[in-house]
Amino acid sequence: MKPYKEFEPHWFEEPAPEKSYRSIFKWGDPSFRKIPRENLYKLIKEELQMTDEDFKQYDGDLGVDEVKFDIPVGLAKEHIAYLESVVGKEFVKYDDYSRLSVAYGKTMYDLLRLRKKIVENIPDVVVYPDKKEEIEKIVAYASKHKIPIYVPFFISFTAACGSMIILASLSSVCVYFMVVRMSLWPNAFCTA
Repeated sequence: MKPYKEFEPHWFEEPAPEKSYRSIFKWGDPSFRKIPRENLYKLIKEELQMTDEDFKQYDGDLGVDEVKFDIPVGLAKEHIAYLESVVGKEFVKYDDYSRLSVAYGKTMYDLLRLRKKIVENIPDVVVYPDKKEEIEKIVAYASKHKIPIYVPFFISFTAACGSMIILASLSSVCVYFMVVRMSLWPNAFCTA
């Protein structure tokens, strides 16, 4: 990128800390950054009636703290144990970061909600099956226990990464399933 000729704000350029709110904002490489070109910066100032002074110091929340919230897992322990028996404990996640990282998209609305740490509509459990038989068992189990299934449209185009099935009970309990083609992406979604 060409250096600015005039004032340049001090952009946040550090890699997003692991399991931070800011890391959820990122797609792919957490250390990737794209600094606005000077003309875009000038346009933002002009349109929002701001000055360089507004950009000299940033005192807002950068989202570098670890994801933490107080929303307990509502899925019964026996259901979680069953999921773990099907795919293995290492592929069933219910920590705060795992739950939040799949609950929001990458729209500006979602990013602004994350920036303000607005946590809502999150799943209780994130499950990573990679075999057709595992999915069949999980879907049959969900049906037997009256846990409705929803397949979101926003994942259908990601052929390289698989698709997602969401299970949600009537009490707002959700379970996400990320179907990962392990031969293509062996560890893409399986971080501890």
